[in-house]
Amino acid sequence: MNIEMHGICKAFGANVVLREVPFSLKGGEICALLGENGAGKSTLMNILGGVLPADAGEMLLDGAPVVFHNPAESMHAGIGFIHQELNLINDLAIYENMFIGREVVMKNGLLDAQRMIRETQAVFDRMDLELNPKTMVRDLDASYKQIVEICRALMMNASIIIMDEPTSSLTGPEIERVFEMMRALKDQGVGIVFISHKLKEVMQICDRYTILRDGKMVAEGAVAQVSTDDLARFMVGHDIRTMALQRKRDTAQEVLRAEALTDHKNFRDISFSVRAGEVLGITGLLGDGRSELFQAIIGAGSDYSGQIYFQGKPIKVKNTTQAVDLGIGYLPRNRKENGIIKDMTILENGPIVPWPRLARFGLLNSFL
Repeated sequence: MNIEMHGICKAFGANVVLREVPFSLKGGEICALLGENGAGKSTLMNILGGVLPADAGEMLLDGAPVVFHNPAESMHAGIGFIHQELNLINDLAIYENMFIGREVVMKNGLLDAQRMIRETQAVFDRMDLELNPKTMVRDLDASYKQIVEICRALMMNASIIIMDEPTSSLTGPEIERVFEMMRALKDQGVGIVFISHKLKEVMQICDRYTILRDGKMVAEGAVAQVSTDDLARFMVGHDIRTMALQRKRDTAQEVLRAEALTDHKNFRDISFSVRAGEVLGITGLLGDGRSELFQAIIGAGSDYSGQIYFQGKPIKVKNTTQAVDLGIGYLPRNRKENGIIKDMTILENGPIVPWPRLARFGLLNSFL
């Protein structure tokens, strides 16, 4: 299947997001769609995926004009869309999520759970995934939820697959596993749109690139003919120069120090220190204990041995409230699920942590 988009325009009120944008994709190729945040990448693909209508322009599938009024029409035409925001239901099993909207029903009207489980397992086997189709989605971390989304798109035998930041929460081995599947799909004639900010991945997996800036298409071509510096320059509109950071860590005050932290399960003998104005990177693969380490430090994880010093004083944080009172904040890895309450407004979410300082006699002052 070949896709052509010509003169696509889209505005939200006075905010013009897309200005006569062209885009094309041939079957059997992987095209990177690049641009800074707000460049219009997701909006363009949402139009192709039937999520949003275009204000102007036309789309052609194999030379025939098409208009998608909803995602179901786009999917029926052979276009699969893996959104950056995961579309999974936590209270259902993996296999149930894989078949949402196209459940397999037996003659007696009951769902054929065994068949759906078998077909889900077949996809997992193809990707060499050690996942149980019966596992509840709520029990998966963010990386495996992304993999389930990818598997669901692959199961639909789409001729075109749009991947919006599919590797953003994946580890190295998981990314390579996805890339292997993408190469296999490419060999079968499937066209793939790869939206990403990871330019090294673009150079590794993509054949072509299209770059948007401020709602306009500013560059396109073969990946083999450009470098990551070229792509970055197209994206921002100027050369990007590496700037040396001025570090004063030798003289700045030490604000946090950990000595020989051990919980005998997730981490062992971990020591580090952080000074004021310093950024300390903690890296590792999925399951290496990074999240568990800092959850323990803020009083939300397992008990541990060792010593923590904050502002030069030894501390033992018992709970997250105490951590906040000390001035230690924590942004969870899965901020969508653990960092906000989605059924509340931004105003209501804001004072969740510091609400005692915004209240009198137990009542929240809504004017603050």
